[in-house]
This record gives sequence, structure tokens and C-alpha cells, in this order.
Amino acid sequence: MIHGTGWQAKIGETLKLSCVTPTPGSEIYLLGDNFGGSPTPLKWTTTGGDTTITVPSAMTANLPGPGYAFKIKGEPAAKC
Repeated sequence: MIHGTGWQAKIGETLKLSCVTPTPGSEIYLLGDNFGGSPTPLKWTTTGGDTTITVPSAMTANLPGPGYAFKIKGEPAAKC
């Protein structure tokens, strides 16, 4: 899990991570966004060793802040 403090997503806002390499084809989740339903996988890409996650503001609107936790299947990045 990755915990980002003080970050709040806006529509189409992205979170760039340099210290994790997700497993190709895996899904990334924002923990706590499902409230009784199935969690929604987030869109993500990896370019040049950096992973960019897109988090719609609708997912963070009702979550307590200021921190958020993500579930990512992968490995620590080599350049971290």
C-alpha cells in the first residue's frame, strides 16, 4: 500500500509515483472507495520508470482526508 498525505484528487488529476513498479496487467485501487460495493480499478500507466495513476474526484469526495491509501501489486522501483 502507498499512503499519500495531503493529496486530494480533482477530476482527471493524476498521482505520479517513482518508487513502485506495478505488475503489468494488474489493477490499482483506491482503498475505501467502494462503501459496500466492488472496488473500482483506477487507470494507470508506466513511462520511463514512473507510474501515473488517474483518480477521479468522485472517488475521493466522501473519503476522510488528508491521506489516501492505494493497493498496488508490484515491486519497489530500482531507481528509488
